[in-house]
Amino acid sequence: MKEKMRECRDVEELIYTHVQYTSSIQYQVLLNEKVVRIQTVLTKLSIIYNTIMDILNMAISFSQKYLQLKQESISTKHDRKSHKRTSSQSDDERSTDFPIESISESEFIEYVKHVDDRFLRAVPFIRSGLKASARAAEYPTLGMLAASLEVGVR
Repeated sequence: MKEKMRECRDVEELIYTHVQYTSSIQYQVLLNEKVVRIQTVLTKLSIIYNTIMDILNMAISFSQKYLQLKQESISTKHDRKSHKRTSSQSDDERSTDFPIESISESEFIEYVKHVDDRFLRAVPFIRSGLKASARAAEYPTLGMLAASLEVGVR
């Protein structure tokens, strides 16, 4: 590279030589077996991430269904600031309650069974994905996370 750069007569030749050199390095790096394994692991981890997000969405949905069963609602409060002149709150600063439809106990039990089934299918998928990712990319921390997940669930 340095010899080719010395032989260049103008800026265009320098740019061309540099582009060729960086392109060859990128080509060599991207063909590296370790890079291919890391790309595979990242794909698996994105699927695992989506599964974890699905579990968190199930938790939110479960809490909403539980509140429906108990016929309760969650109050949301905006920052309560007093108006300087009137020292009262505006309409959008007051707490708002969202109406919640009630559900029967049998509907809730069916929903809990559904969530339990989805959760019990997702956890082994996450665990095996973490173990495979740990082996493929040589990341022992993913294996430890998989082991702790295995111990922590049932």
